[in-house]
Amino acid sequence: MFAENRLKEHFQSMRHKIKNIGETNNKLVVTLDSDTYLSKSQCYLGHDMFISQDRHNSNKYSIKKLSKTNNASVVFSLK
Repeated sequence: MFAENRLKEHFQSMRHKIKNIGETNNKLVVTLDSDTYLSKSQCYLGHDMFISQDRHNSNKYSIKKLSKTNNASVVFSLK
C-alpha cells in the first residue's frame, strides 16, 4: 500500500493519469492513460524503488525494489 501511494503521488506530480494499478507475478504494475516516456531521473521513487517500463507496452510500468548494496561495478576493456 505504501508503494502504491508513493506511485500515485509521483505520477500525479508529473501530471500523468493512472489508468490501472495491479499486481502481476508479485510485481506492482501501473498502466497509464497514454503512452509516456520517463527520463531516468523520473524513474526513481525515493532511494529504494525504481519504475521500469514494460518492453512490449509503452504505457505500462512495473515497480522494482533497488538493491541496498553499495557495490560499484566498473566495466572497462584494456587495449
